[in-house]
Amino acid sequence: MPKISVIMPAYNAEKYIGEAIDSILKQTFTDFEFIIIDDCSTDSTAEIIKSYTDERIKYYKNERNLGIANTLNRGLDLATGEYIVRMDSDDISLPKRFEKQIKFMNKHKDVVVLGTGIEFFGGLNGTRHFSKTHERLRVDLLFGCCLAHPTTMLRAKRFGKNGLHYNPFFSKMEDFDLWERVSKDYKMATVPEVLVKYRAHPDQVSKKISESNVLQTCKIIKRQWERFGLNNGQIDIICDFVLKKFDLSAEFIQSLNNVFDEAMVRNKASRIYNYTLLRNTFKSIVTSLINKLPPKQIDSVAKSCNISPKLLLLTNELKEFYHKSKSKVLTFHKRIKLKNKNFTIISNNCWGGFIYQEYGLKYRTPTIGLYIFGHDYVKLCSDLDYYLSLKLEFIEWKDACYYELLKNQKPYPVAKLGDVEIYFMHYHNEEEAAEKWYRRVKRINKKHILFKFSQHEGCSRNDVEIFMSLPLKNKLCFSYDEVEGSIHVPELRSFIGDEYAVLERYYDKTEVLNQL
Repeated sequence: MPKISVIMPAYNAEKYIGEAIDSILKQTFTDFEFIIIDDCSTDSTAEIIKSYTDERIKYYKNERNLGIANTLNRGLDLATGEYIVRMDSDDISLPKRFEKQIKFMNKHKDVVVLGTGIEFFGGLNGTRHFSKTHERLRVDLLFGCCLAHPTTMLRAKRFGKNGLHYNPFFSKMEDFDLWERVSKDYKMATVPEVLVKYRAHPDQVSKKISESNVLQTCKIIKRQWERFGLNNGQIDIICDFVLKKFDLSAEFIQSLNNVFDEAMVRNKASRIYNYTLLRNTFKSIVTSLINKLPPKQIDSVAKSCNISPKLLLLTNELKEFYHKSKSKVLTFHKRIKLKNKNFTIISNNCWGGFIYQEYGLKYRTPTIGLYIFGHDYVKLCSDLDYYLSLKLEFIEWKDACYYELLKNQKPYPVAKLGDVEIYFMHYHNEEEAAEKWYRRVKRINKKHILFKFSQHEGCSRNDVEIFMSLPLKNKLCFSYDEVEGSIHVPELRSFIGDEYAVLERYYDKTEVLNQL
């Protein structure tokens, strides 16, 4: 019997499932079975799974599409290991994930569910760490899901055939529902370390919560707050807060604070939650909302919520000082790794600007806060000195070549540089665009130029191929088509928006800049 059973549901996952499978097979802890359940995919998911010959992989296919909760339940029932590990078909587990989670679970026999921190990639960047202790996680659950589902390791004897299952009703919030039920009888915890890379798809970043998500979230929220003995009206205020269905006002903050006060009184008698953790959480939420009010309202609302305005001001100043100091230190440590800090980036979009910001450097390029379509960018790079010698000629928004594609956007300055069009999408007017363009042209360091190109939003394979053929010393190209010399980034296909976070894991910025 294996020590671990890995459960991974898959549905039309051909784009990323190979990376997910590879990350499991590369674990330093190797005593596991890998249960992959295909929920009737219509793409090449099945073929990709079957192409692996590792004997630890056990492939199953549902006879009909069951959905995530029922597919996971099938996995729980199939599992034979002492521990069950969740894995999604588009995420990446770091090599020592199993090793470190097993070590924790062996040491903490009372923990039934164990999560880890996550690193976002794809449509977002950054990391997220979750509360470490059971008592803290229980309080977090009052306001939403407290663990990242694909990071979790479960103690198998409490789940599956004779234990807990996912509730199919909560098809969008199956993990939130399960953790809430687990928390009533068993302990949860997290390893305070990033052990899973969590893929955030571009459409996830901005999508609105669906009606089914709202309904399911409210049900889970309500059954927790009912334990305080609160009435429906009070619980509705909590749901509005959690789902962000409120207009920020002094009245709403005071109403929410009143509900919190009542919950504290009820909890003092029932002792369901840790008093100090609950009080600090409530106070932190109210304080955060007060800080978003117009300055004239802050003092009066703070007093009505029994929060000292002077203490609030001091706390905010300390937080601001801390974050600014931390940011400066991080930027400094990145900057000192650069061999040469005087370089120019000619980019077809905002990428170069983000690079200068990340290293705390002055902009030494005019290609900041703007966009240049593929074939125009290639022309610009083919004879940079010529085009930079020309003057910007601003044109009407409706006369732009790509007006039909962009007409639903709010108009911004568009200029021609000879036969190259430049879209100044982050500028308020032509005067601002021109002034900054000419000022930054003067800062260009022609000895150290990096030409950076990305294939998305109007860039064709032909544009990429022409760019890669240009006799330029330093080129960096990201493309969704596999073009020799470029960095293959599948996520860029049909991608719209800021690509900076998407590209993070495909290259080492410092290494690229030090090679100029």
